[in-house]
Amino acid sequence: MFTAKMGFLSKEIWGEFFAKGSLRSTQRQWGKLVSDGWFEQHSSPRCSDIFVLTAKAKRLVDSRVQAIAAPPHMGVFDHDTKLSQIVLKMQRQGLILKWTTESELKILSPSSLKLESHPNSYKYPDLLVTLNVSGKPVRLAIELELSRKSFKRYRDIIFSYRRLPAVKGVFYICPTEEIHKAIKKAFRQSHTSLSEKPIGFGFVDQWLCDPAKAGLEMPSRLTTLSELIADIDRKRREQEALKCA
Repeated sequence: MFTAKMGFLSKEIWGEFFAKGSLRSTQRQWGKLVSDGWFEQHSSPRCSDIFVLTAKAKRLVDSRVQAIAAPPHMGVFDHDTKLSQIVLKMQRQGLILKWTTESELKILSPSSLKLESHPNSYKYPDLLVTLNVSGKPVRLAIELELSRKSFKRYRDIIFSYRRLPAVKGVFYICPTEEIHKAIKKAFRQSHTSLSEKPIGFGFVDQWLCDPAKAGLEMPSRLTTLSELIADIDRKRREQEALKCA
């Protein structure tokens, strides 16, 4: 299922999230993924530790997923690997109920989630997650920004997010404070308040380590994702109590 959503499986991700037993055992398991006909090596010779689904595997998972993502090109493997590690840890920590990748959204092409990134050009959120909270679903977008983009591109995406009612907030996870500042400047230039659609900022190294406890700078406070989820649940319980009073 993971490979269908992301389009690839790396040996690093396999070892951290899916392999079981001793090192020798996990190495055998890795080899059997190919020998059993479920995976094949990526077509690029530079990707010796990257597997993709075979036609046999695609037929099996096709009925279980909305879309099967295409393998990413070499230029975004680092980005997609880090994004995979973050979302798999979020899932393992029980922070999210479900998640959808940009690769899946590109195939499904829902107009309600399109973001204009260039004139006559669209992108989708890097990752769309549904928080593990009671009641009505809360969907957030996560943008993993490993390199700085132009102010115009940030402004275009900001305006697009303002028009997406299905997305309740956006987290920008970046490696440096410089990129955070560039995105915040784009917000100011677009005359958009960071609280108009709550925007959070975090650092990649912290989110790769522990998404639940990683710092999250929100418009009104510094918090963490686990605290934010707890607050949403608490407020919803209080609202329900008032209704029943």
